[in-house]
Amino acid sequence: EDNINGFLCDAKDVDSLLNAILRFHKLSFYEKADFGFRSRKLAIKKFDVKFVIKAYLENINKILS
Repeated sequence: EDNINGFLCDAKDVDSLLNAILRFHKLSFYEKADFGFRSRKLAIKKFDVKFVIKAYLENINKILS
């Protein structure tokens, strides 16, 4: 999520990537740590084992029915 847990950049665009890297570099230690905290929180929410298994089983059931 742009400006929430990192910076987005355009695919295959070196200047866009460089801009995102420079923006991140300019952040304070605490802002970088906050990005990391938010990234971890998002990963837990989106990739929790229970969530992944539920989605997997739902898709298998769609295929089989």
